[in-house]
Amino acid sequence: GLKSDVGLTLGELGSVDTSFLTMYAMGQFISGAMADTWGPRATMMTGMIGSAACNLIIGLADNPSLELKVLWALNGIFQATGWACSLKVLSNWFPESERAFAVGAWCTNSSVGSIATAFLAGTIMSFFAWRGAFII
Repeated sequence: GLKSDVGLTLGELGSVDTSFLTMYAMGQFISGAMADTWGPRATMMTGMIGSAACNLIIGLADNPSLELKVLWALNGIFQATGWACSLKVLSNWFPESERAFAVGAWCTNSSVGSIATAFLAGTIMSFFAWRGAFII
């Protein structure tokens, strides 16, 4: 499993997750400013590519301990581009009279997507171990 392959304690794995969440929260501020400067689509695309690269490198790493610690935190910043940029696109795309429904639908689908992702990642790991969840 991930814990034995990476050689981190449960406490250290918890710190890895905490670093992701901390960087995700800080990234909300950064990505909002980036979206105002570069535009929301370019910022979101940068985040998507960066996140995919982080996951791929972690999944393919020979000794993923360092990669997991560093790249999972960096992934938090890349993941943060989704929220601010999506809201900016939605607010520009939909007229004010339709905006509440659009944002509500987007938030609902975001939650459903998170649930589906957890199920899918667990299924992938049952066939390809933990690396498969990062690579696929």
